[in-house]
Amino acid sequence: MESQEERELSEITYWRDSTSERPESGPIDNLINKMTDCGVFEASWTDTRNTSNRQETVLELGGGQGWASCERKKVFPHLKVILTNISEYAIASKPKWEHVFNVSLDNAYACTSYKIPEASSSMDVVFCFAAAHHFAELAKQWQKYPVFYVAAAIAFSYTSPPRRNCSISLPTRA
Repeated sequence: MESQEERELSEITYWRDSTSERPESGPIDNLINKMTDCGVFEASWTDTRNTSNRQETVLELGGGQGWASCERKKVFPHLKVILTNISEYAIASKPKWEHVFNVSLDNAYACTSYKIPEASSSMDVVFCFAAAHHFAELAKQWQKYPVFYVAAAIAFSYTSPPRRNCSISLPTRA
């Protein structure tokens, strides 16, 4: 079994070495792939659409290159949207998606999901999309960010690099 350090290094190097995801990769195949997910992502937010108008700060955990964060910023331009991903190579591709969506994210960090350089009290919504199965420390995130919203993260097992299937039971918050 891989240690947490080995899993994290695997994630970082994936974004560096993948022919379709590394910063210098061409956008067409990646664009088609991510936009296929966009409809599913948007549908997962239907129950939060009304509250999104009242929210101010949204943090994406494990957002890869940031397409989902950019989509949120496009749909709700008033939001402060912050992207995080463990790999600086994924974050380096953020400008591609900002260009596609014609937005500018408010901030982006290459950091683990359990060491984010933002105060948890400053977040209105913390979400991940098709990424929660990568978080070895999910319980810590749930305690740190009581507004944690897993947007269809468990439904997808096709994310890369492939990981074991996982199910997550989160407590209901009032």
